[in-house]
Amino acid sequence: NIRQVYDYGDIDGRQCIVMEYLEGDDLKARMKCGQKFTEAELEKWWNQLADALNYTHKKGIIHRDIKPGNIFVDEEGNIKLLDFGIAKIRESISSTQTGQKLGTLMYMSPEQVKDSKNIDYHTDNYSLAVTFVHLLTGKRPYDSDTSSDFEISEQIVYRPLDLSDVPTKWRQFLEPY
Repeated sequence: NIRQVYDYGDIDGRQCIVMEYLEGDDLKARMKCGQKFTEAELEKWWNQLADALNYTHKKGIIHRDIKPGNIFVDEEGNIKLLDFGIAKIRESISSTQTGQKLGTLMYMSPEQVKDSKNIDYHTDNYSLAVTFVHLLTGKRPYDSDTSSDFEISEQIVYRPLDLSDVPTKWRQFLEPY
């Protein structure tokens, strides 16, 4: 459930990557069009994303940008996790400089907001939970109407993830986050 990379190289002095061709759309685009998702779809996607993240985490890779725009649904209704462009690979390697934030603020974990250099797989799990709150309720869990990234950061760090509008069945998966 991860988009495959087949090759990479250099063509006329420009780096390129040859990736798996996908037909379908990402979840952000589907939500923007007003699409509602069935319980069966959400359960299937949860399991596929959990499998994809378990695999990457066992390899020492932290995605750092789990969000609807990086989750692609193919024509068979299966998930493909996209865009490992800012992934942290192995515990000892990080290209993040102090004070630099990588990822999409609205879906970041509190620890990623506070210190993006010293994160582990829990940050992806939290971002997955935030993504599913968005998919289940149709709204982002943090106030996106504010123009202040600082205010959103404070909400993420100091306010627990609001699950009040999430169906009871899903709370058991999302509450630990």
